[in-house]
Amino acid sequence: MKRSFTQNKNYKWLLLFFGIVVAICIAAIWYRYNMIPFWACWKEKRFEIPVDKVNLPDSKTKEADIASETVLCKAVLKDKALTVYRDDGSICFENEDKVLVQDATFADIDRDGAYELIAVVWKRGRYGKHRPFWVLTDEKEYSQHVFIYRFDEEGKIVPMWFASETGIRIKGLSIHDKNPGILVIEDIEGNLSNWIWDSWGLKAI
Repeated sequence: MKRSFTQNKNYKWLLLFFGIVVAICIAAIWYRYNMIPFWACWKEKRFEIPVDKVNLPDSKTKEADIASETVLCKAVLKDKALTVYRDDGSICFENEDKVLVQDATFADIDRDGAYELIAVVWKRGRYGKHRPFWVLTDEKEYSQHVFIYRFDEEGKIVPMWFASETGIRIKGLSIHDKNPGILVIEDIEGNLSNWIWDSWGLKAI
């Protein structure tokens, strides 16, 4: 009887042990697929773009200039979300629901005289809708990317280029103080690197 009681007690402890192991494994898997690295530096800021920095037909440029007094739109980055407002307060851009925005700025990255909207974002997977043919399935965990949007002829903000994973751990970005066509990227160690648009993508210089 005593031996049977001891065996039952050991069995319960064994079940408890396995239960804890399973719980830890589940927590580890959840953390891997749902958490963003601690080093991500989330910015909150407001910035504007003047109407003469957007490629619009002459008639629309004049209308926008009169209506907005040279400010075409205002961007607000808060709580990992980026929203761009027109001068009348209406929303002309919001980031996708599945994308978290770490930092953003306007820059003339393709050096055509018009500014683009550039954002450092976190999203699940390394690729978007399209991926290399040799990659059968995308990853499910979060990774860091650079997204570039442009203004179309109607003044709408539309996708221009979405990068795969950057390869560097970005802390923040800004426009070069002497050249609006150069994007300055700061990594988490404080190192600065300059990037330009090169046909179809960003290139370090």
